Order: sequence, then structure tokens, then C-alpha cells
Amino acid sequence: MNDEDLVVEGTRSATWLATTCVGIADACFSLAGSSAVYDSSPLQRRLRDLHVAAQHAHAQQRQYVDVGKLALRRSTEHAG
Repeated sequence: MNDEDLVVEGTRSATWLATTCVGIADACFSLAGSSAVYDSSPLQRRLRDLHVAAQHAHAQQRQYVDVGKLALRRSTEHAG
């Protein structure tokens, strides 16, 4: 695996992980009911932390576009 492959795999994994974790936290928040909305709730703090982390440039879903472009370019280089 070369450096570009590692970048593609790392970015794709970070984006998927952030998206998945936010989805899980959102589901837990929904299941917790009204007690989760208070600042004193540990779940509420985790939900905010995960949403903030998911806003990081390397974790946003738009990264899939850049990773896809790089992967397609690399596949055409190997084919030709």
C-alpha cells in the first residue's frame, strides 16, 4: 500500500466512522427522551462532541467526493 492508498483509505474510514458515530448518538439521544436535552446530561454532551468532531474537514461526507476522484484516477492509471 503506497502513500496515496493510505490517504484514500484513511479519509474514507474517518468519514464513515464520524457519520456512523453521529448516527448512533442521534439514535441514543432519541431513545433517552426528554432527560437527554439538559446540559447536565452526559448523553447530551457526547452528542454535541460527536457533532462537532463530525464537522472537522477530514470527517465531512463531502470527503467521499475527493476520495472517489482519487480512487478513480488511480484505477485508470493502473488500467492504462
